[in-house]
Amino acid sequence: MYYKIEQSTDIEIIGWSPQIQDAIFPVHIDSDPRSTKSFWFESADLNKLIFPEPILHSRAKLVDYIRCSVVGNRFMPLVSKKIKEIILSGKHNSPQFIPIKVHYRNNIVDGYYYLNAYDFKYECIDLEKSIIKWDYGYANRHKNIPIAISSSAVFMEILGNLMPPVGINIDPLILSESADFYDFFSLSWVKGGVGYYISDKLKVIFENEGVTGINYLGINEVC
Repeated sequence: MYYKIEQSTDIEIIGWSPQIQDAIFPVHIDSDPRSTKSFWFESADLNKLIFPEPILHSRAKLVDYIRCSVVGNRFMPLVSKKIKEIILSGKHNSPQFIPIKVHYRNNIVDGYYYLNAYDFKYECIDLEKSIIKWDYGYANRHKNIPIAISSSAVFMEILGNLMPPVGINIDPLILSESADFYDFFSLSWVKGGVGYYISDKLKVIFENEGVTGINYLGINEVC
């Protein structure tokens, strides 16, 4: 069994929503070539890129999993060293953990990372059972129609030719047997945008280790 992980919405747990109030940009976001403004889903060269440093709201709580959507981080969540070590202990799709300074109540907190799970494992999608539709944007959702996909090669060709604002929408997502090769993997174009999935094995470890700030959802749920 697999679960989608997202930030908890329980204020008793996270303290404040949104937890990230602002960010410090060590380099100019628009003009410096080291800016991550144009960074997308790819491996980050940390010798060439400098990421924004999140500022937590003073009433937020320091949990292990924090949603982050500041300019220049492309919605990568913040995760603690505990989550990093648990994910790396299992079978995974080689996510990149980008060390980042977190600013909290006028102090700098170390031990947090941007979770850059850019290597989407599309083989984990059961293309015959999942429903995949064209997505023409919010203004034209009524025009969304199913796509007939005969093979994984056709699916990858469609992904390679997508041009904004046209995208696809996978809902419901049905996982294939290939998901069994991973305890952690990520997918794009799913309900909610990008999905981070963990196996039941990893969920048990998360719970036993007291990982905080996470909701464990069905694979097609969103908070």
